[in-house]
Amino acid sequence: MIPSPEQVHDIIQQTEGDLSAVPFAVLLHASAVAKRTAYLDILRGPLKKSIVFVDGAPVDCESNLLHETIGRVLVARQALSEEQYQSLLAKSVNDGLSFADVVMRDGVISASELYKLMQGNLAKKLLDGFSWSDGRFQVREEPVPKTNSSLHIKVPQLVITGVAKFSAQDEVNLAVSELVGKQLVLHPEPPYALDDLRLSIDQRRVLEMVKQGKRLDELAAEMTIPFDDITRLLYALAMLGIIVPLRWLPHELRKQAAPRKKRPVTTGVIVIPPGGGAAQPPESVAPSADAPDATLASPKRTYNVDAMRERLTVAYEGHRKKDAFELLGIVDESASQEDIEHAYLTFSRTFAPWRYEEAGLTELVEQAEDMFIAGGQAFGDLCDAERRNQLVVQRRNRRAQRHVQADPNQFAIQSELLDSETQFKRGIELTRAGNYREALEQLQFAHDFDPQNPLYRAELAYTRFMNDRGALNHSVRELREAIRIDKRCGIAYFYLGKLYTELSRYDEAEKALRKAMKILSPDRRPIEALKEMAARRKSRR
Repeated sequence: MIPSPEQVHDIIQQTEGDLSAVPFAVLLHASAVAKRTAYLDILRGPLKKSIVFVDGAPVDCESNLLHETIGRVLVARQALSEEQYQSLLAKSVNDGLSFADVVMRDGVISASELYKLMQGNLAKKLLDGFSWSDGRFQVREEPVPKTNSSLHIKVPQLVITGVAKFSAQDEVNLAVSELVGKQLVLHPEPPYALDDLRLSIDQRRVLEMVKQGKRLDELAAEMTIPFDDITRLLYALAMLGIIVPLRWLPHELRKQAAPRKKRPVTTGVIVIPPGGGAAQPPESVAPSADAPDATLASPKRTYNVDAMRERLTVAYEGHRKKDAFELLGIVDESASQEDIEHAYLTFSRTFAPWRYEEAGLTELVEQAEDMFIAGGQAFGDLCDAERRNQLVVQRRNRRAQRHVQADPNQFAIQSELLDSETQFKRGIELTRAGNYREALEQLQFAHDFDPQNPLYRAELAYTRFMNDRGALNHSVRELREAIRIDKRCGIAYFYLGKLYTELSRYDEAEKALRKAMKILSPDRRPIEALKEMAARRKSRR
């Protein structure tokens, strides 16, 4: 689906619907355009994700998948041992803090590293939605509490990555069919700035060709990039309103968008002044006598960039959860106006955005700006007597609640989470026992719970073939899809080589098995499969 501006407006008005009619990527785009602050729930069978939007950007996502919790992510990344995870989980429940807060408080992982992992985990949870070809969605226009995370994902980059990696090819093909035969151009007034996109070299090449007003068939003919990669990028950019068929534009915008023909380059004429000698460049300007002497310029400041980065990361991750007193570091609720002003000035100097720019930490400037603004809002709250009194009452109520004993059933929540890893292990055990029918059910659950995992997809594809030899071609397509998602998935190459052998496509089988040998070494299964393939090939001659 490539929505028109009118369709985007209609989608923004919907509070519920079907993901088969309005794909997840389109929902993200509509929410960004509307600068929505709300909850977006997506549901499919037992799976549920609740995405929090603030001003159109996803800042948090809760799901009922165990492998998507930050604790399990840290264990999977070997940043925590299983014992550390269980210990921190117990502290989280007993102290009434989030797992991430306990990790930072105990100094188990540096704040900057934890923030990166949480940002990546948020992106991964959102990318999962691109693989959902069915399901439901609902929008809850509820106030977003301050307890939500301070993470932030840019929608256009998320859409490009999600479509390129995980959108179903059928969805892409259907959408791109609307572009066939049409001259494509960059939209002169796109909803998003091109400079904000991080594109690969191949993707930038496609964009440069679109600037020349090429059609899809011309792009395919003139570029060496795989056709599917081209269509996925075009689908994402067209959905985001960044590229558009020229004919779809209003008449007043077509002239701006139409590619201009290149004019021939003419050589400039150099005029030699009387008496010979070199001519002065027309733009050259002699230095003014009033210009400041460079030697008198103030020396450049030096910054401890590591300390600045760590300080900002720690403060930024928790700042949405803090009230005005906590944010400015004021312990005494009866602090004087002078104390409040001093705390605010200290806070402002610490997180002044220009300091981060001068220090070369340009990637942190946006976070520093958020902190700087939040500090100003906190200062305003504390200077207003009524708001300050309300805040004091809220703090006292929270302190009273901390004395309430933690609910002993809180640990039971963990057992209700959907566990893809356990399902996968059960499936592999059943496969080894030759019980392919029941293994197929377990592996399907694991894949549904974690469709981004190419290992799950590969094992599911091969088990499907072992359960039903008639599924050979379908399994081949699924294995090739696993490799497209992750070109380092050695088990997918291994199984693909075995299935190509079944199809007597020996050249392709050899290529896949040799790739598997390199990736899976020292696993000897690809070597044995290669010998078996060579023997079958020889017997056919």
